[in-house]
Amino acid sequence: MQYTFRLEMVRDHGTPYETHKEWIYDNALEAATAYNAFVDHGFASCGQTIILHEPNGLTHHKTFLTRGIDQETRDRLGYTSLVLN
Repeated sequence: MQYTFRLEMVRDHGTPYETHKEWIYDNALEAATAYNAFVDHGFASCGQTIILHEPNGLTHHKTFLTRGIDQETRDRLGYTSLVLN
């Protein structure tokens, strides 16, 4: 029996190819390594969410905010995101 792990990246703007990408992995170690490679250094040019789907239905996700702006500032400026809302 083969298990499949799916890593998904969703961005809040860009071309359709840039806003949604998926990668498929056959083992947990490769999937976790790829998931952990996405690191927020505070300079994201757009909001981005990374989602790791496990074969048993569990999901793990992390969200990077635009250019290191905290959520309070985003709300104050009225910034809306397809990813974060």
